[in-house]
Amino acid sequence: MKPLTHAIRFWEIRRILYNSWLAFLTFAAWGPEILAEKNQNWLEVTIVIGSFAFAANALYCTAYIAEGLLNLAPTKTIHSHGRTIVFLCGMTIATALALWILLGRGMA
Repeated sequence: MKPLTHAIRFWEIRRILYNSWLAFLTFAAWGPEILAEKNQNWLEVTIVIGSFAFAANALYCTAYIAEGLLNLAPTKTIHSHGRTIVFLCGMTIATALALWILLGRGMA
């Protein structure tokens, strides 16, 4: 049970950073337009942003697959550095995907 507890502790704390970063990108890209619109359909905005948040968190859960593979590492050093590399790669991919969606034609 200990590896699972350590995995949850490691990944769930970083989920806060992940979600905060993606929220920052979302509001930086769409915030001014959303706030400037007088006749904004807030239900539609909430559904769109909520759908993106759900998808982002579902994709974040793939980190646990990498965690399972990292548990097979022969040393603890490889395991801990591997986690950090997986997190940074995931953040980079999430940022690229978010910017592609947020700044895509017809989105902003």
